[in-house]
Amino acid sequence: MRVDTGVRANDAVIIDYDPLIAKLIVWDRDREAAVRRLRGALAEYQIAGVTTNVALLSAIAAHPEFAAGKLDTGFIPRHAAELAPASRPAPREVLAAAVLRVLTDRQREVEQRAAASGDPWSPWNQMTSWRMNGAGYQDLLFQEGESRIAVRVHPSRDGHFPVELADGVVRISGTVEKPRVDGVEKRVTAVRLGGEITIFSDGRAYHLRLIDLLAPRGVEEEAGGRLTAPMPGRIVQVLTEKGAAVQRGAALLILEAMKMEYTITAPSDGQVEEIRYAAGDVVDEGAELITFAAEAE
Repeated sequence: MRVDTGVRANDAVIIDYDPLIAKLIVWDRDREAAVRRLRGALAEYQIAGVTTNVALLSAIAAHPEFAAGKLDTGFIPRHAAELAPASRPAPREVLAAAVLRVLTDRQREVEQRAAASGDPWSPWNQMTSWRMNGAGYQDLLFQEGESRIAVRVHPSRDGHFPVELADGVVRISGTVEKPRVDGVEKRVTAVRLGGEITIFSDGRAYHLRLIDLLAPRGVEEEAGGRLTAPMPGRIVQVLTEKGAAVQRGAALLILEAMKMEYTITAPSDGQVEEIRYAAGDVVDEGAELITFAAEAE
């Protein structure tokens, strides 16, 4: 197995070159063995922070016609339904890893704050979730795709956290890399970049976003639906106009980047205030494409 890559920290993947950031090469005694090795290698890829086609490549490598070498330029469109990754909500061990990642980070922050303060025993420097006249707990809220997952974590002195999920209560313990759910251990990898948490488990990547429950109403929704370019690219088509009233999910603009087209949609019901670019314009990553005003509740 060999991995070729030339991308290093602080490099920019720009639109003037092929978007390939790494290439996987495998070899074995025959095609059947090589395909098995390819599937295993793809299952071990763990890339966070950028969007990749690892899931698609894994689905292709697992397809029987690929294994048989029955390939042509129509392979992907012909098997599109089979190659599309099945939508699967995050299982309990993934949620457990996300919870442990957040609690571990908060514990480190609390310890640093306590060490720097003049009163390390202050209740503000503890993670006990103490409450007067009631059991302590912490509420966490994650977003996965269009779904929101509410989690209530109860502190425990023995290292086991009773956690309330939508389908019942589980006991979580262990570490971020080896979370235990009701005593069953699972090996995963958890990567956190700000509020974005990526959990790798059984060859799949699960993307969760931690919602700040203390943010003013609407701030998280606005931040999560900003109409910005996800990567450098070229505007292919503008599908709306200034002053247009649109509904949540309506296509507003098409951006071509990395040989793919991305549709920028309305984050909520509202009105288009300003369109900052026209078809043919080249934009940088993070450039605000459209000024959008959400409809008042």
